[in-house]
Amino acid sequence: MTRDIPDDFTAVLPPTWIITINNQSSQSQNYAIFSEVPLIDSSTKPDKVYNNVIAVADNVSAHSGLGVFEIRKQLQATCGRLVLSGGDNSTLFSENSSNPPDVVSIVEVVDRCSITLGKTLPDGTDSPGTKCVVQVANNETPTFKTPSLTGGKAGAFAVQTGNDFTSQDAKSMHYFVGFGSSMNKDVGPFAMFVPAPVQTYQITPQAKFKILVADLLPKAVLTDAQKAAAALEIDFAKLGVDAVVVVHDDNNNLTIQKPGPDLG
Repeated sequence: MTRDIPDDFTAVLPPTWIITINNQSSQSQNYAIFSEVPLIDSSTKPDKVYNNVIAVADNVSAHSGLGVFEIRKQLQATCGRLVLSGGDNSTLFSENSSNPPDVVSIVEVVDRCSITLGKTLPDGTDSPGTKCVVQVANNETPTFKTPSLTGGKAGAFAVQTGNDFTSQDAKSMHYFVGFGSSMNKDVGPFAMFVPAPVQTYQITPQAKFKILVADLLPKAVLTDAQKAAAALEIDFAKLGVDAVVVVHDDNNNLTIQKPGPDLG
């Protein structure tokens, strides 16, 4: 049996950023992608914003192999509790945390809130983005109240916390707030942090991604050294496109090419 595919099929697909890596080096490669940390405005700034591996492309063959990352633009805020497999949970949210490269962050319990970003309309008025309100009942896992509210500034969404937990609760119970494009087991968040009580976080995501040539797992929490070792930064806002081709040459250089007609 066949299905009729509408002429405007691509119009119903979710908008995405696409990064295609063309491995022209002489050996197979492993790639991982992560996001630039968001801008966060609040009265009490998070001690640290954590980056996770969003996705990986493993064993991309030498000379002509392709690794393709498709990242949905539709984002969702997340909150919950986090534990690590293979690491010391007591140091997870420490400024001196140094998780080994193979440590995988595992979301034990998570809630999500679909978001839209605020924007300024052509007439100069503001159209506020989503505000997701966190609630914590009896020291249990944080969840979002429903329905969500509005309150995100231009380019941002908001996450509001109340007085139903303490900063010590958040650290000892490994509470987190973050966001990403998917909660699929093979897709990591863009960023996460430990929330403080009675805050309104204005979170501005960045359309900027970085590529690591490394053997990592999705959702791995990146160390500062790993982030500094990123081989390439891709700023879609600056490039003005939604898709790029990255060439990895035999000198181990990664360079960006804008997509051409041959990419479809």
